[in-house]
Amino acid sequence: MPNIIFTAHAIYKFSFFKKHKIIISKNQVKDAIIKGKIVDTSEYPKIQSVGEYNKNYSLVTIYRKDEKSIIVITFWITEKGRYEN
Repeated sequence: MPNIIFTAHAIYKFSFFKKHKIIISKNQVKDAIIKGKIVDTSEYPKIQSVGEYNKNYSLVTIYRKDEKSIIVITFWITEKGRYEN
C-alpha cells in the first residue's frame, strides 16, 4: 500500500467535523480511497473517490498521487445517492 499523507487542510477537517459531532477517522478516509465505489479522474491530477461512511452517508475524498504517496487534499460526507447513480 502506498504511503498516505494528509495535507494541513485535511488534518484540519478532522477537528472541524469533530467540533460538529461527526467523527471521521484516518482509517475511514483511507478506506474510502482504497475501496471507493466510485473513482472520478476527470479533474486529474485531482482524484475523487466516494466510499462508505455509514448506511445513510458516503465519504468523499479528494486526493492526488505521486510515485510513492497518496496525498489527501480534503474530504467530506454527503447523503448517499448524491454521487452514486
